[in-house]
Amino acid sequence: MVIDSARLAIDIRTTKAATRTKVLASVKRIVEAEAMAGNAVAPPTFQTTRTFPLTINDDTLTSKLEESFGEHFPNGKEGYVPDVSQLAGSEDFSILASAVGKPYSFFVYGGTAPEKWDKAEAEDRLSEDLPVNHSGLFAPVIQPTLKVGLDGYVVAALTWLAK
Repeated sequence: MVIDSARLAIDIRTTKAATRTKVLASVKRIVEAEAMAGNAVAPPTFQTTRTFPLTINDDTLTSKLEESFGEHFPNGKEGYVPDVSQLAGSEDFSILASAVGKPYSFFVYGGTAPEKWDKAEAEDRLSEDLPVNHSGLFAPVIQPTLKVGLDGYVVAALTWLAK
């Protein structure tokens, strides 16, 4: 039995549009070269099944939210941390506001038990040992995660709705 086709599905995540363009071009070039080297019976075809704009927070809106979060949550490891590194997420969140031309600010909160985080951090295994929210292994500690998440949404809403 000869198999003359293969389907590869990949999800490419970048934090900059220029990087995304380069990565997509590299993937296409490599796949085409491998098909040619393998004497494929047909050239590869590429189909984009989904794409989302980069999630880039509005600076003014984010500064205002950071001020509110800083007043409500204690600062530090188990409280509010304003300088979270960039997330290479494939987020559909950015579509919600950008579709209607409104600014937005995407924020996250943790849900890992402190002892589990400390162990993974000490062993330099944060990305290996701590599943993220889209993983089937993601299991946040219910409390205080639920309270912090709810507080975050209420504080964010009150930042704009309170008089």
